Amino acid sequence: MSSLNLAIINASKNIIKIFNSKVSVKGQYNLQQNRNHIIVCNHTSIFDIPASYATFNKMNVRMIARSSLFKIPILSGILKAAQTFSLNRKNNESALKDLQKVENEIAKGQITWICPEGTRSVKLTRLKKGAFMMAKKTEAIILPIYIKYHNKVFSKVGSKIEVSILKSIDSNKITEIAHMMKMVSDMWQEKESNND
Repeated sequence: MSSLNLAIINASKNIIKIFNSKVSVKGQYNLQQNRNHIIVCNHTSIFDIPASYATFNKMNVRMIARSSLFKIPILSGILKAAQTFSLNRKNNESALKDLQKVENEIAKGQITWICPEGTRSVKLTRLKKGAFMMAKKTEAIILPIYIKYHNKVFSKVGSKIEVSILKSIDSNKITEIAHMMKMVSDMWQEKESNND
């Protein structure tokens, strides 16, 4: 693992600690040798990012963020320092070029994290197909995770952040992109309806 990734993981753990929160992980996954991997995550909070880094603390992960975030002072510097991939969702031609760059890195073995909902939402929203298209093109394993917050992170008592690592999907074994999207959506909806 790179020193940069270690620094990001340590910073993520410190951020969670500062807000008096704790991350618990349900499930586990061992990377399959000689296979590419894409982590897909539901997106309800900006804390999904440090929670994910804290969860996959033994993996060299790079994230994908929408290009507009790179225009925000300070945050832009953090994203660039973390080597976050930029994705312009407002321009189809630019989006395709951005996705091609990510695909090239995934094909080299880079583990990549993306929120296919596209934006933060309290309730699950319709998934965008970009992550699943990349999975098919790079023959990647899709690793869905679901993050649930049992209290608000900004509350005085902090939050218990529960990260569930769900059943992986082998894109080589699924013909239709829509089918993969439905599989992830169904798993997330099941977790969302579970009040445990």
